[in-house]
Parts: sequence; structure tokens; C-alpha cells
Amino acid sequence: MKNHRSSKYLDLKRTKSRGTRFVRDILGLGLSLLICGQAKAVGAGITYQGRLIDPNGNPVVGKNVQFKVQLRTPGLEDCLLYEEVQTKDLSETDGVFSISIFDGSGNRLDSSGYGLDRIFANKGSFTFASEQCASGNSWIPNTTDGRRIQLSFNDGTFATGTWEPAPAVAVNFIPMAIEAIQVGGYKANQLLRLADGVPTTGTELNSASWTELLALIGGTTTQYMKAGAPNFTAAPQWNGVPSNANDLVNKTYVDAQVAAGLPNVGTAGTYTKVTTDTKGRITSGAALDESDIPTLSSAGKVSGSALNSGTIGGSTSINSTGNLTTTGTVQGAVAAATQLRVFNGANYVQLAAPSLGSNLSFSLPASDGAAGTLMKTNGLGQLSFGALSAADIPNLDASKITTGTLPVARGGTGQASYGNTSVLVSNGTGTGLTSLNCSLGQVIKFDVSGYAGCGADSAGSGSQWTTTGSDIYYTTGKVGIGTTNPWQALTINGRIALFDANGGNHEIIPNMSVNGSDKTLRFQNAASQSTEGFQFFNGYTSNSLMMIQQNGNVGIGTTIPTGLLDLQSANQTKDRIRLTGQEFYQASNSSADGVALRLGVNRVGNRQLWFADSAAPINSTNTAFRVYTGVGTDHSIIGSISTDGSTVKNLSINPSGGNVGVGTTAPAATLDVAGDVKVGNSSATCSATTKGSIRYNNTTNVLEFCNGSAWGLVQPAACSDPTPDTISFSNEANATTSTLYTSDIQQVTGINCSVTITITGQGSPQYQTCSDASCTTVVQGWTSSPSSITTGQYLQTRLTTDSVGGASFQATLIVGSGATVWTVTNAGGDCTGSPSIGTVCADGTVYAGLSPDGNNKMFTTRCDAGQTWDGSNCTGPRTSLSWNNGTINRLVTGYTSAVTGQTNSAGLSGLSDAGAPYESATYCQTLNINGKTDWYLPALSELNILFSNKIIIRNFDTSGTYYWSATEYNADGAYVVRFSDGNVSFLTQKNVFKLTRCVRR
Repeated sequence: MKNHRSSKYLDLKRTKSRGTRFVRDILGLGLSLLICGQAKAVGAGITYQGRLIDPNGNPVVGKNVQFKVQLRTPGLEDCLLYEEVQTKDLSETDGVFSISIFDGSGNRLDSSGYGLDRIFANKGSFTFASEQCASGNSWIPNTTDGRRIQLSFNDGTFATGTWEPAPAVAVNFIPMAIEAIQVGGYKANQLLRLADGVPTTGTELNSASWTELLALIGGTTTQYMKAGAPNFTAAPQWNGVPSNANDLVNKTYVDAQVAAGLPNVGTAGTYTKVTTDTKGRITSGAALDESDIPTLSSAGKVSGSALNSGTIGGSTSINSTGNLTTTGTVQGAVAAATQLRVFNGANYVQLAAPSLGSNLSFSLPASDGAAGTLMKTNGLGQLSFGALSAADIPNLDASKITTGTLPVARGGTGQASYGNTSVLVSNGTGTGLTSLNCSLGQVIKFDVSGYAGCGADSAGSGSQWTTTGSDIYYTTGKVGIGTTNPWQALTINGRIALFDANGGNHEIIPNMSVNGSDKTLRFQNAASQSTEGFQFFNGYTSNSLMMIQQNGNVGIGTTIPTGLLDLQSANQTKDRIRLTGQEFYQASNSSADGVALRLGVNRVGNRQLWFADSAAPINSTNTAFRVYTGVGTDHSIIGSISTDGSTVKNLSINPSGGNVGVGTTAPAATLDVAGDVKVGNSSATCSATTKGSIRYNNTTNVLEFCNGSAWGLVQPAACSDPTPDTISFSNEANATTSTLYTSDIQQVTGINCSVTITITGQGSPQYQTCSDASCTTVVQGWTSSPSSITTGQYLQTRLTTDSVGGASFQATLIVGSGATVWTVTNAGGDCTGSPSIGTVCADGTVYAGLSPDGNNKMFTTRCDAGQTWDGSNCTGPRTSLSWNNGTINRLVTGYTSAVTGQTNSAGLSGLSDAGAPYESATYCQTLNINGKTDWYLPALSELNILFSNKIIIRNFDTSGTYYWSATEYNADGAYVVRFSDGNVSFLTQKNVFKLTRCVRR
């Protein structure tokens, strides 16, 4: 398909690295787009045409001019779809070139792998390597998205690999591209499509539907059937009327014609059993035989006299004609309950089941057993015959033995009785016991053979220990444990182990050091838990007084100290640490409360006292309160610092309320200072955070305050006139572009106090204040920040001019309650020759480039419709206009040219149909500004020229709003361009409101 044709005219400047020379690239762009099935087929590609002219107006005639062409996506993702490099010989073409892209003549550089037909298909999604996109790595095109062509060239005078870029060209839809006459050589009436107006959209075939359609055409479908095919019966003719509306839906209505239409597949009659086909139709019938009856396994399925012969099968067979019959000796009614009766004639033996909570099973012995044997169970239901064993007899208590004597071997004494004071000893033979009766004062002794007997106590006087009731004591001598030479009343050589009631083992080791006179008593705790240790306990009050844990922590008032020394008290008024005795620095003062606390917790010469959360880790974030004497100073310091001592933290005093007094014991304000307060200079920026701050300005020697946005003077109450006399700088005209200009010097008078100066404007404006008319003595050097000035001082300002001719920059100075404006206007640009794009002409219009309709110079206004130029800015709101009269009367006008905006705009303005007046075009046609009345609404290609040069021309809305063109798309819409990214849309309804920028030529 053939794309639109347009032209670009622009100046391309080389960067400084390429020298000071400029190359003007005058491109008459012709684009033709041909797409066929194969990416590299002959004739497939895009033709890009133009001409290169150097700054002197001479054509570029190099023999090896390189061109790099890129196809890119149109949105902010800006992904590279295709890139190739070609070399052209322009030595005989007078600078004219023609590039065929994608026809195989160039060297493709990109890695996307997409063919031309895929690149221009707005279907599916595209993926790229991340470095191929400005944002992201994928793109899903809209159905109306175009593409962008980026051309760069090297005429042979640039360094290798250096390119001069031309503005990107949008490849968009035009009417003949959308209304294609042929597709792949086939006319529209040769393609499968929807008929006009029935309906306007259709559902695309999926792969399954396409396969089924081919099978239907080929006669191989299994889902549909042709008339006359095997097993096909024509639909019957319906006669009569169903009895109700749902008969046919619910299939309850049967007509004779339906029955007549069914095929005959069986024989009429009644069957015991039938056979059907897959459609449920009966195909045959027969009588039942034994194989047709399934096995019956559920209870109750057979009863009564249904079984009169044969055998009931199963894992255990019962013969129905044997000894067990339904009328014989088994009476079902009795045997089915908890009793089983075995008859012998009229009498019977009955077995009855006890009350059971679960089933009980016994296995009978395999034999009769011997006479006199007993039946017993193994506890698992297995019964057997056998004699009693010793294990079968349970333990017998003494009440069961009433006569006889047990031998010693059986645990007895061998005798029937003993005396009351006898001691039983062996009888010497080992077969029995005998009694031993000793006299008073005798003790039991053993002879050399180990026989026991009575004898006198060899010690004579008895034990050294005296027993009185439950007490035992020793009154003379020393007791040694672990030593034969005790040197105190009790001498223990070794450890004393104390066992608590729970079996815990706690050792106390009294030990004396062996190094001379340094005698130390050591208590060693062998407990493994840190919560155990030595506790000093008041037995009278049952209170713990002090605890020394195994880990070394000491607790007073607590048994679980969490630090080396933990002091606790439930009494709110009780002192935790109280120092009494001699006062620290005054020897004559011995007040009980006068002892000082001296702490040296850091290093010598820098003693510090820290207060911090003991649970907080030591780092640069957590805060500690610090009091220290300072280093080499004559004062102490109170401050806040991080727990690792590396970062200074903020310090709040009475943050919840309460006044702070310095030099006074009765502060009357949040901060009450009895004496002078010194405020120093600060370079902090005034903001909402520092609002309310004050500082002393060392330069202007004034006191300033922050109001949340700027530093201002702290004015005395006597400042009744902050408005200066009129300050009038001499405006500059015919200034040079991009040049620093300085104003004349004006004296400030008419104020009776120091006032603030602020400056705003364009061109990075600054000011300075001086004490003399020539500014030999500067008070405040060049600055753009707020400062102050007093009556009699002098003021001067400066700024850098705009970069285009005819532009104006302004500096606005606010001095106290007064204001003055200084304006610097550049000399009007020369638009008679070959001006640079963006040049402001002498008449106030802006040169925008060459129009695509005849390569004529095209100009535009400084501002959008609705705005006015105040000398330095576009002021006022932009006016949004509709393309037609703002109604739904969207008619075909026929003005569809993308290049002849002047013709389109004049034609639209002159229409009187139902869509007239055409607001946007009429606005431009009737515009009278800068003494010019030949304005018109630009066509699409002309509007694209404005977009390509928007930064140089200036003052466009780049927030995402579209601008109207004079190019119609169809009855419903016209083309618009979004100046935030160059997106072109043609589906916009003509009655919606968009922006307008007029042009002329």
C-alpha cells in the first residue's frame, strides 16, 4: 500500500566535537511503503527520498555518503524495530538521494528479527532486548498506531561512527492506505468477508473452526452430515399443532410423522431382554438365560421357598437337603437370638451368650486331652488341655499359710517362734537361723570364722558422741573430715555438697589462698544456669536482700538482675543510690546528702556520663543523653549523641510542656533567658521545615526570619514606610542573543527601614546592592537569593538574553512593598533570507520551517489560540476549539490533503453545511495578529513540522493534549497530533475540543 507523501526542511547543527561547520539538511521526503509476503522479496520495502544542501547552499556531492535508517515504535517506549546502513554516491545527483529500505541493499544492524510485514502489523505484541527500548522491553500496538522513521547521515567529513540525525518522521495512515483496493492481488469481492451493513464487525476464525470449515468443504467432517449420507433420514413433515408452547422444547410432543420418519431396525413384538444401538434404538430381543442373572450377594434378596434344591454357594457351603433344614433341629427363631440349642429328641443343651460390649471368639482344642487335665486359655481366645504349673498359681499372702514351718531356703526361719529380745543370726550350718540374746552392756561381735556372738565393748567408755533425744553433740577435741590432723573445731579437707529437696547439686567450696597473708574465702557456684547463684535472705521477713548470679550480675531488691548491678524497690520514694558522709569538695561540710557522684566511664581527660536504653543496640541510630566535662575547655557539655558516639542527635528539653530558664529560676516563657541572646549566621534554605527560624546576616548586618519560603527582615516597630520611591531601570533593545546584559544602577530611597529584595524572571536573573553610585563598594554581591537593602543604598540587576532573535526576557525585582521590571529584547531576527527555525522575526512571528506544499517559508504565532504575548511569556489560558461547530453534525467535507493546509483551512472556513462554522479553521482564517491576516490552520504534515521543532519554537502544551490539523479523516474525525510524544490520531470526533496553533507563509 502507498503511504502519504510529505517533506521536511530543517537545519541540523553539528556538535562541537565535529568542528564549527554546520550542515543544512533539506529533505524533500517521499515515502512509499510496499509490503508483500516475503520480507526480502523484490519490491518490498520503503523508499526514502531527499536532498542534502550544505550551509553555503551547495548540494552535498560526496561519493560515499552514509545513511542510517531506523524504524521505531511511536510511543514513549521508543523501541527499535529495524535498523540498516547504506552508502550512496551523490557526486552526480546534485545532493538528491533515494534510499530503499528493507530491499536487501543495505546492511541490517538491529537484532529484533522482525520482517517488514510484521513491523507494520498492529496485531499481537512485540518483544525486544532491554537495550533496544527507551523504556521497558515490550510493545502492544493499538490498531491505529503508526511508526517513526529516524534518518541519520554522515557526508564523509564526520568521524567514523558519528551521525547527524534528522527529525523523526511519522509513518501514519491515510485514506487510501486504509481503503485498500486489493490484498495480495485479490480484489475485495474475491475475499471472504461480511456483507455491507450485516453486521459491521465479525468474529475471527480460530484454528479449530478453520479446520472444521475445511473438513466440511472436503466432506470429511465428523460433526456435520450431508443429506443422503448413510443413516440419514430426511426431517419429517410436521402436521397438527402441539398441545402447548413447550411441547417441542421439552420433546413431549410426538407426531405420527416423527414415528414414520424413524428407520426400521428391529422386529415388532415383546421382548424379555433387548439390545440397543448407540443412539438408544432397539436392534434385537431374546429370552433370559442363566448367564443374564447376576450373583446375589445382598441380604434379603432371596426368601421363602425360592430355593428348593441345589446348594447355597459361598466360602462355606450348606447343603439344603442334609441334617440342617429349615424345619429340623435348627430353629431359626431361637438360634438367631443370644442362645443356641442342640436337641436330642425333645430335650436340648443350650448355650447362652453373656452381655458383651464387643465380639468374643474362642478356638476349641484340637484333641480331647488326657483324663484329669484342665482346660485353660492363653488369653488370646485359644483354648487347650493341660496340667497346672507353678506359674499357674498366684502369689499367696501370709493369711493363706496357717500351719507348718517354712525352711530358710524358702524364705522362712526354720523355727516356729523366738524370744522378744532375740537377734536372729545364722545357725552356723547355713540351713537355718537361731536367736542370739546379749546381756546389758554387751555388743555383738564376730569371731575369726565370721560367727556372731555377744561380748564386752572393747572401747570401755563407749562413743565420744552424746545423744540427747534427737540431738547428737561432741564437747571436746576437734573433728576432722578428710584429714587426720584437724586444726580447728571442724576442719574439712575437700568440698561440701548441699542437696536441695529437688535433687539439685550446689557446691560451696571454702578455700584459702596459699600466698602468704592474703587469705581469701572463695564461694564457688557449680550451677550451670545464669539465674542461680548466692542469695542473702532475711529469714525473719522471708525477703531476699541480695542475689549474686552465676553470670556475675548482682541484684539488690531483685533475684533476677539484668545488669551487673540492678537496684529495684517497690517503694516509689525509696532512694536507689544514696551517698552520705563527707561532702566532695568542701571539707567542713559533712551533710548526709552532700557526697558527690564522680563517674569516669570513658577515657582519661574526657569523663562522660551516658544515659541510654539498655535494650537498644549500639549503633548510629539509637540516641543517648550525654553529660561530660569537655576536652581542653573551661565548660561542661550537655548533649545528645548516637549510642556508638558517631552521630550528633537532636536534644529536646521539656518536649511535653514546661518552661526552660537560663539565668532565672522562674522562667515565664518556653525559653526565658535572663541576659543577652546571640544569633549567628546560617546558610540554611528557608522552607516549611525551618519556618520560624531567625538568623543574623553577616553580610548585610541585619536580623532575618524565615516565613516558610524566604528569609525576610525582622523589621523594627518604627518601620512605617517599607515602599521605596519609584525604581526605573533602562530597558535594553536590539540586544545580542545568548549574552549577559547588566542594567544601570539605581538608588533606593523613600524607606525608613531595611527591606527585603527578591528577584524572579528569565535568563537566570541576579542583582547586587552597593553603597555608592558606581558600585565600587559592594554590600551584597551578585545573587538570586533574598537579601535586604536600606534607604540610600544602590541596586543593579543582570540576566542572559534569549537564544533567538526578537525574544524578550524580563527580571522582576520586589523591593520591600514595591516592584520594578527590567526588560531586555533581542534584535529582531532577519527572516528575509534563510533564518534558523525558531527565529522571532521583526514583525513578532516565529519562523517554523519550510512547508511541504511548495517548500515555502512557514511562520507561526508566539502563543496558542486564546493566549497573548506579554513581551516575555504567553499569558492567559489556552482556548480549546472544536473542529466543526461543536455538534454531532459530523459531515464529510472532502478536505483530506495532508500538505495543503492553506487550501484546506480556507475551504473549511467557507463551508455553510450543517457542521459549519468549522471553529478551529475559522479562528485561524480570521486571526489578525502582528499585522498579519493570512493565517490558516496547518495540515497534518505542517502540524508535524511544528511538533518536530516544538522546543525551538516554544510555548506549546506538551502535557498530553492534542492539536487540530486541517486534514479530515472521515465524516466522524480529523487528524490531531499530541505534542507530548508526536502521536497522531484520526479517530477524534470533530465536535470534541482540542488546541489550535495557526501558521502562515
